Amino acid sequence: MPLAPGDSEGRYLDALLSGPDAPDALYGIYNPCGRQALASAARLGIRVPEELLLVCASEDPAYEATLPPLSTVSLDPRRAADLAIAALVDLIEHPRQAPGTSVVPARLLVRASSVRVPAAVEEILDQGSSVI
Repeated sequence: MPLAPGDSEGRYLDALLSGPDAPDALYGIYNPCGRQALASAARLGIRVPEELLLVCASEDPAYEATLPPLSTVSLDPRRAADLAIAALVDLIEHPRQAPGTSVVPARLLVRASSVRVPAAVEEILDQGSSVI
């Protein structure tokens, strides 16, 4: 899907989420996509995570407070930038030396939007019990 930063209501996702081949999971590769997907799902009556699992690449801690809290993948841009600057300085200072390889691992912050509750547990919770 194209980047639509001005579409805070996620209307561009409506066709995807309501079509005959609607996904049961969605990964947003840019920050606003998580909020847009939650808005579109709510408008279409799609329950997250029961009917749609949702994860977004983001560093925004506010996703912890969305309903439901949204799982995010952190790409650690600060660490990546620090490593890139260090590599550039090394290249400038040692132009004949081959550059090394750096890896910045991604980190998945699992929250409610990407975890399905088994049907049996959901049935117990629907009956009003808070103890499993």
